[in-house]
Amino acid sequence: MTFSVSSATIACIWIVLFLCAALVIVPFILVKRKFKTDLLSFITGVFIFAFFAIGLETAPKQLLVASLLSGPAPKMWLVALVSALMAGIFEESGRFFAFSVLLKKHRSNDGNALMYGIGHGGCEVVMIVMLSMINNLAYASAINAGTAETMLAGLEETQAMALGAAFEQLATATPGLFFVSVVERIAAVAAHISLSVVVWAACKVPGKKWLFPIAILLHTWLDFVPGLCSLNGVPTGLIEFLVYLCAALCVVAAIRVWKKEFLRSSQI
Repeated sequence: MTFSVSSATIACIWIVLFLCAALVIVPFILVKRKFKTDLLSFITGVFIFAFFAIGLETAPKQLLVASLLSGPAPKMWLVALVSALMAGIFEESGRFFAFSVLLKKHRSNDGNALMYGIGHGGCEVVMIVMLSMINNLAYASAINAGTAETMLAGLEETQAMALGAAFEQLATATPGLFFVSVVERIAAVAAHISLSVVVWAACKVPGKKWLFPIAILLHTWLDFVPGLCSLNGVPTGLIEFLVYLCAALCVVAAIRVWKKEFLRSSQI
C-alpha cells in the first residue's frame, strides 16, 4: 500500500473530535447551570436514543428499505420517506415514553426537556461522528505505520476490498471535508433539543397530546429532505443548507411551545 494519510488530515480529525465533544459538553454545562436540571434526564436521553434509534429502529428500517430497493424500478423518494418516517416514529416514541414514564416525576423542571435533548443528540454525535473519527485515526495510524497490509491479509476478499477502499478514501480525502460532519451535527443537536421541548409539552400540558404527532412530522421532514437530496446527488453544500432550514423549523416550533406553555405557566 503506497499511499499515506497526511498530517493535515489527522489534525482535522482530531479537531472534529474536539468540536463534537464541545457540542455536547458546552450545552450540558449551560443548561445545568441555568435550570438546575437532573442528570437523570441527560442519561435517559442517551439510553433512549441508543435503545429506540439503534436497537429498535435499525432492523425494521433496513428490511423496509431493502424491500423497496429490491423492486425493478425503486422510487428513491419513497425510500427516503420510509427511512425518515421510521426515524421520526421510533425516536419521538422514545421521547414520549421517557417523558411519560421514566421522567414523569421530573417534569416540574422544564429544563429537563433541554437536558434530555442534549443527551439524545449527544449520543447521536458520539455514535455517528466521534466513533467514525476514532476509527479514522486507527486506520490512519495503521496506514502510516505500514501495518495496513497485515490487517488486510487476514480478511476475506470482499472484506479486504471494502477495508482497502476505506483506507484509500481516507488517504485521498480533502482534510476540510471532515468538518462537514460537525456542521451537520450542530443542526441535528439543535433539532433534537427542540423536538424534546415539543414532546415534553405533549406529555406535560393537558390537551396538548397533538404535539406528539407534530414532533413526528417535524422529525420526518428533517430526515426526509436531506435524505432525498443525497439519494439524487444534490451537492453537499445545498444539502447542509436544507438541513439547517429544517432544523430551524424545529427550533421555531420549540420556541413557540416554550413561550406559550412553560413561560406563561411559570408566571401564573
